[in-house]
Amino acid sequence: MMEEGWAKDNQLVLQRQLKEEISLFRMKTLEKALYLEIKGLKRGGRSAYSIIKEEYSLKGSRQTVLNKVKALYEDKVSCLRDAYEKELEDAR
Repeated sequence: MMEEGWAKDNQLVLQRQLKEEISLFRMKTLEKALYLEIKGLKRGGRSAYSIIKEEYSLKGSRQTVLNKVKALYEDKVSCLRDAYEKELEDAR
């Protein structure tokens, strides 16, 4: 009975981590798409610039927004890495 509770808690933690990792992957993909837009590559639909500005409430030129989203990504990765390390230590 105790193992069922642990397994369910573990599954919830893994689901939360997966959502965070997907969010980070999307952010990195948008960052790279914006970089390519700055270099001159065109794409159909909305620009990565407009998507990033809307989703992350950033303002400025394309280069400024690119720099800000890079910093935001690095900050989120750092926080997520710290949380994973803490969970590993707590599990020991």
